[in-house]
Amino acid sequence: MTSRHGVDAKVTLVKPDGNRDNLVFHNQPQARMVYFEDTGNSHATVWGEIVCAPGDRPGTTRVHTRLHADVHGIASLVVGSDDVRHLREKRVQRDLEHVRNYFHRVASERW
Repeated sequence: MTSRHGVDAKVTLVKPDGNRDNLVFHNQPQARMVYFEDTGNSHATVWGEIVCAPGDRPGTTRVHTRLHADVHGIASLVVGSDDVRHLREKRVQRDLEHVRNYFHRVASERW
């Protein structure tokens, strides 16, 4: 974490190849939502929301994500916003599958 102020945090994620993503998070507990924005990307405006709501059955949670990606400048000639959105959606889907598998494994170990 780069910095934290109340429910806001700035985070720099460093990938194994050295690539860095600078993100700003804003937690909105009353809405059960986390808003985030990629602030280190000069070629696109990227933000998202993750909402956790009670699931259909007790002990379950429903996760809803909304992503926005708008490519601008010279990058828009090569990569369209739909391409970026599709890549981000796949990444979030993969990450959520990892979260689901983790909690499924933890829950099955307890029972």
